[in-house]
Amino acid sequence: MRKKMHLIILAGFFLAGILFIPHLINRLVSPYYKGANREGTVWQFDETIGYSSIPNSCQVWEEYFDHSQVSECTDTYGSRLMPNRPLSSKKNIFFIGDSLVWADGIEDTKTFTYFLQEKLAKKNICIYNFAASGYSFLQMYVRITHELAQLFNPDDTLIVGLSADSVLRDVCGSFAGSGHKPRYRFTSNGLQLTGLIDTNRFNRLPILRHIGCWISSKTGERRLTRLYTYLLNDLIAFSEKHHIQLKIVILPFEREITQNKKPAAYRIIEEHTPSQYLLDASDPLRDYLKEGNTISFSPIYRVHYNYPTQKLLASFFEKALE
Repeated sequence: MRKKMHLIILAGFFLAGILFIPHLINRLVSPYYKGANREGTVWQFDETIGYSSIPNSCQVWEEYFDHSQVSECTDTYGSRLMPNRPLSSKKNIFFIGDSLVWADGIEDTKTFTYFLQEKLAKKNICIYNFAASGYSFLQMYVRITHELAQLFNPDDTLIVGLSADSVLRDVCGSFAGSGHKPRYRFTSNGLQLTGLIDTNRFNRLPILRHIGCWISSKTGERRLTRLYTYLLNDLIAFSEKHHIQLKIVILPFEREITQNKKPAAYRIIEEHTPSQYLLDASDPLRDYLKEGNTISFSPIYRVHYNYPTQKLLASFFEKALE
C-alpha cells in the first residue's frame, strides 16, 4: 500500500513537472520576465487581422537583457522609425514580417531597416518596415492586400520576411501566444476569414501548447502547404497587378542553423516559391556563426537577432536588392 502511494506521489510530481517546468523556463529566459518592463505600446487591436501598428507611437523597454533601455517607435505611416527619408524618392522598399523583421529588442536607430535606409538614401530610395511581433504569414498577406495596397507605386519592392514560426502560426492557432490571429477556411470562392482567435489564452499551460503545435507541425504539413501556396500565388498576382517586385525571404533562427535543422515550413517555402521570388538569409548568417559569433541575444533565448546581426542583414539586403 505504501509503495503504491509513493508511486502515486511520484507520478503527481512528474505530471506537475511536465505541466509547469516549461512555464518556469519561459519565465527565466524570456525578456518579458527578466526584469524587462514595457511602457506604452505600438500595437492596436484590428478586427480583421488581430492587431497592427499605431502611427506615431512608442514603447520603451527597461532592462531588456543587457540593454538598460530600448525604444521601439513608429512614424506617421505606422512603419518602424527610420532616419529622414529622401523627399523625392524614385523607389520605395516595403518590409513586412514578424519580430525578426520588426527587430524586437533593438533600438530604433540600430535596426537593419534603419541601417538600410541610411545606405540607400543617396539613391533616393525609401524604406518602410510594417512588420509586427508575432505575425503569421496570413496576417502579413491580409495587411499587404488591404491596408498597405494604397501605398504601393509601380516599380516598388515588397519584401516578406518569413521565419518557421510565422508560417507555423497559421496551422497552430495556439503557437507562441502572440495576440489575436485570424481564423480562416477554404471555400469554393477561395480563402475566407471567419473571425479571430485569442492565442494568449494558451499560455496558461505551455506544455500543452507546445505539444499541440508539434502535432500540428507533423500532421498539418498538407494544410500548411495548401495555405502557403494559396497566399503566395495571390501575392504574386497582387504584385503583377500593382507592378511591384515581390521577394519572399527565409530568416532562420540561430538554433535552426547550429542544429542543422530545416523545419517543414522552410521546405514548403523552398519547394513552392519560384526562384525569382526567393531570397534566403541562411548562408550569410551561417558563415557569421562559423566565425564564432552569435546572432541572438542569449545562448539560451536564441530567437531574436542581436545588434551585430542587424548590420549583417542590412548588408545582405543591400546586395540582394542591387
